[in-house]
Amino acid sequence: METVLRWRFNVYLLSTGVTGQTPTQSEAAVKKPGESHRLTCTFPDSFSSYDMAWIRQPPGKPLEWIAYISSGSSTYYGSSFQGRFTISRDNSQKQIYLQMNNLKDEDTAVYYCARDTFISVYDYFAYWGKGTRVTVTSGVQKAPTSVFGLLPCGSGSGAELLSLGCLASGYFPADSVTFKWTDANGKSVSDFLQYPSVKSGATYNAVSQLRVKAEDWEGKKSYKCIVEHPAGRRLEREVKPPPGKAFRFFHLIIFIIFQYIDCTFSRNSKKSNSEEWCIKISNNIMLQTYSEISNKISKVVSCSGDDQISQ
Repeated sequence: METVLRWRFNVYLLSTGVTGQTPTQSEAAVKKPGESHRLTCTFPDSFSSYDMAWIRQPPGKPLEWIAYISSGSSTYYGSSFQGRFTISRDNSQKQIYLQMNNLKDEDTAVYYCARDTFISVYDYFAYWGKGTRVTVTSGVQKAPTSVFGLLPCGSGSGAELLSLGCLASGYFPADSVTFKWTDANGKSVSDFLQYPSVKSGATYNAVSQLRVKAEDWEGKKSYKCIVEHPAGRRLEREVKPPPGKAFRFFHLIIFIIFQYIDCTFSRNSKKSNSEEWCIKISNNIMLQTYSEISNKISKVVSCSGDDQISQ
């Protein structure tokens, strides 16, 4: 049974996902107007007795309800999605699908799958996927031209967790790259964030941030950042602890990766050629080779201290 989705979602409350229950969604995709694409969402545990849904969020807009499928496979659709989009499920595979036909530019969004739960008389979506970015554009895809790592300058006093970073640059369209992280043994690690793309000229840049245990980092454990793009290019960069701990600081306010931000740079005083620098973005201290990061600095706004960077 198909019914246009008008009332069903009024009884649902949004909730964040629960650790261990997070479903796995398909990778980001870039499509041209008029093309089709199917999204897949796989759940790790109980599935057949639960209702499922697809929700999306276009850039700069609120969530939009797309479709809902009951445990008995009855379907409901948002009025603007009826006809072009089809929701379905496979209980044996613990998967739900969203078939999208005749895609349009306005279908560019992050798509989320969700599973409901039952608490007393209230029915709400408790388990959400992390989202799949679908970009619809007539532009020519361009894979990232470079990927490099951002490392913590030091563990700080009593810190249990540190932040590592990975910057991908020179790709098109926006939000078309997917970041992944592994440890030195190739095992996937999941405690990371991927920030939205930011335009830089005719292409885009994006940063992913990984949280690791300070004791692992101080024990010289390395990690690998993997960046994938629909154009087919896959880039990797090892992020490993640097030698030396002596730094002296000076301050810059620069336009660096995506916007004007207050940064703190420090030079490793053990390096006579001054090739290694720290960059502090907000509360996260990162380290990067100056020769690489200098290419990302488009304008120095102000500088103080003994050292100067000239363009």
